[in-house]
Amino acid sequence: MESWSTFFSSVAQSAQQTVQSATERVKQKAKEHHEKFLAEREAHVRSEEEKIPVLSRLPWEGLGASDRAREAAGEVKAAVIALADDRATYTTAPPSGAGWAFDLRTRVEAVERLLKAVPAVDKHRFKLVPRVVSEELFFSNFFYKAELVRDSARVRLEAEEGEAVAAAAAAAAAAVPDADCRGHEGNASSRDASDSAPEHDGGGPGAADEDLFDLEQLSAGGNSPSAPADGDDEVDDDELEAAIAAELAQSDEL
Repeated sequence: MESWSTFFSSVAQSAQQTVQSATERVKQKAKEHHEKFLAEREAHVRSEEEKIPVLSRLPWEGLGASDRAREAAGEVKAAVIALADDRATYTTAPPSGAGWAFDLRTRVEAVERLLKAVPAVDKHRFKLVPRVVSEELFFSNFFYKAELVRDSARVRLEAEEGEAVAAAAAAAAAAVPDADCRGHEGNASSRDASDSAPEHDGGGPGAADEDLFDLEQLSAGGNSPSAPADGDDEVDDDELEAAIAAELAQSDEL
């Protein structure tokens, strides 16, 4: 009975491993579809941004199409809007030696898009140009500070993406030994199941029933084919008693 219990336990374990394997395949397929969707979306966003000339882009555009890049773009836009509310953004020139160059004639489209996207810029432009600064200095000072915000976000984004790639590679490398261990465990379980499975002489369940019937007969006091009959035991006892009586009679005569 113990061998049967071990056999059924092995079958249940094998079925559980099959279900787990199927679940992992479904998860992997869903992950692949999700990654494909993200890649297609990123390609679409990238193609749309590439249609915008570099000199016409706003500071938060062109950072990338990934989820993190889109998040970084939102952070840059929020920071640029905050800069637009500060009067010093337009009146403070870049430090000497910064290597900053700005040509308003090549940035006309970017300026027009900026005025529509950030109304605060147009408000300060009305107050400061030309009484405090020229129009070219006004936008040069603004774009210099906005580009600093963009560059800072881009550096952080590249560092985060590099760390994410390294972490993914480390996780993939760590998963390889686990897969090997699961494979060895599965093979060992299969061997254990085959070793512990009961062997039959080809009779199937009927042969097992016959063996059980013989055991019940023996436990009930039945005769086995090789056991001597009760009649034979009784004849042997009578002969023994007769021999003893004869010996006693001879002793009395003496």
